[in-house]
Amino acid sequence: MSQKADQQIETIRDMMAKGVLSMEQNGEKVTFRSFAEMRQTLAWLERERDGKPLGAIHTPKYSRW
Repeated sequence: MSQKADQQIETIRDMMAKGVLSMEQNGEKVTFRSFAEMRQTLAWLERERDGKPLGAIHTPKYSRW
């Protein structure tokens, strides 16, 4: 996944640098809803590439008294 992730990371960084939310490449169109979504996706791809876990997941517990 590293090579594919590196390509995706580079593409998103290029999009961010250009200030565009949509791009078509090799017949595949990618559209982000916001710059924040791009940053979030970029961070996720970098974590996946580097093999770092997402972090702790908080699951609320409920009890009935």
